[in-house]
Amino acid sequence: MKKRTSLAGLILALGLTVLSACGGGGSGEMQGSPRTGTAVLKIETTGVLAQGTMIGGIVVTGVLPSGVTVKATPDVQNHSVLVTDSGVVAASGVTKANASAFATYDPATGKVSILVYDQDGFGIGEFVTVTCDVASDASPTAGNFGLEGFTPKDLNGAQIDGLTPGYTVDIHDTRSTL
Repeated sequence: MKKRTSLAGLILALGLTVLSACGGGGSGEMQGSPRTGTAVLKIETTGVLAQGTMIGGIVVTGVLPSGVTVKATPDVQNHSVLVTDSGVVAASGVTKANASAFATYDPATGKVSILVYDQDGFGIGEFVTVTCDVASDASPTAGNFGLEGFTPKDLNGAQIDGLTPGYTVDIHDTRSTL
């Protein structure tokens, strides 16, 4: 039971960190701006875990470039917080089937604050996928994206040192080439 109690504390602490890091205001959708492409951001961990250590959860913020957004709607309890729509942010890669991902979005800063947790733990590698929209007048490159606030925790809620985040971006342009 100690594992679940500690994991519940981890989830609460990480969740509060995600929500407190999020600004508010506005809508995740840019009204009147046609979507012409997508950018798929995959975030990963690199480094070495101590023997017997599993990652229980990670908080990280993805920084999106100008012209790149995610679909999000106001939270039902706090309308100044935008929560990403279903399927926009998903646990992936090394996470297990019961892993969960939760994210908020601040269109004013272009930041997506992400929490991924798995009560069974996971290892090193890709752990979350974020599907973004690219506006018709935007030409982002992978180098225009960024990460900040990376905090991995073990199954007992203790911070894990020695891990670093990384990412890849696959940009799909659907503009017509007439």
